[in-house]
Amino acid sequence: MFLFLTLLGGLTFLALGAAALMRGTVGLAQAVGLPSFLIGLVIIAFGTSTPQLFTAIQAGISQTPVMALAMVVGASIFNIFATLGAVGLSGGAVQLNIRLWSRGNLPLALLAVGVAAVFTYFTLHNMPLPRWLGGAMLGTLALYVGLAYWSEHKHPVALPLLKETRNLPPFLHMVFFGLGLVGLVLGANLLVDVTQQLTLNRTLSAPFMGLTVLAVGTALPQLVSSLLAYQNKQHTQLLNNLVGNTLFNLLGICGLLILFSPVKLVWGGSILTSFYVLAGAAVMFLIFTHPSMRKFKRAEATLFLLAYLVFLGYLLHSM
Repeated sequence: MFLFLTLLGGLTFLALGAAALMRGTVGLAQAVGLPSFLIGLVIIAFGTSTPQLFTAIQAGISQTPVMALAMVVGASIFNIFATLGAVGLSGGAVQLNIRLWSRGNLPLALLAVGVAAVFTYFTLHNMPLPRWLGGAMLGTLALYVGLAYWSEHKHPVALPLLKETRNLPPFLHMVFFGLGLVGLVLGANLLVDVTQQLTLNRTLSAPFMGLTVLAVGTALPQLVSSLLAYQNKQHTQLLNNLVGNTLFNLLGICGLLILFSPVKLVWGGSILTSFYVLAGAAVMFLIFTHPSMRKFKRAEATLFLLAYLVFLGYLLHSM
């Protein structure tokens, strides 16, 4: 019971902290006139990744980088299969956008496949993922954001979002930002502590805990953000946030983990296999959100949710 309450407390602090941090950051970004497309792609999308970021940092401090890497790839798979599937199944149809597809969905698929291939190379040669690879992944993320900023200036995309934040003074945005950081730090500490206890007491492996409990728990803010965006009929913003969040997980957080704590993957292990699943999920996302399909409907959403259930079945079988 104590572990359950600690887990619930950690998830609550993460969710509230991410919401407060995102609200404050979006308000400040709007105050300085940042384009709405970049607010969605960078500020909101990266903001919903802060639970994974802070939990990964805490896991690295606690000498459990393998669990942190598993959490990041597991949360990314949850983003594509479960979040998009839940939104499509509950709402009915998500409208698609050609500019977002070419700026976001296509790069995400290419990068996910590329990362899986590079990880495979080092694993087959029985080598840990080198620190320079982490730096290269962070550099790739910075390059992508720079190109997105340049492209937005050339061909802007107007996206409505969070109009109510414009009426708040900058001081309150800073308060939200500070409270969000505090909540994320507390939540990450609690979540990592309880998963370590579960790993020790219940004979559950660190990769399994990272791919399931930590992944789903830290991905919940993105799920809530996506459902709210759909409810407000902000379909393009929903997909924009989802792409940015997954890119930040894949390149930003994984890059940081490898840069500071080189990880050695095992051929046939659940973590490396999960990167293959993520690459496949990104390709499916690319195909089923192509503008020629016009809308992402309940049939596609059901397929995505079933794919996530199959992934969970694989994890349970490989325990």
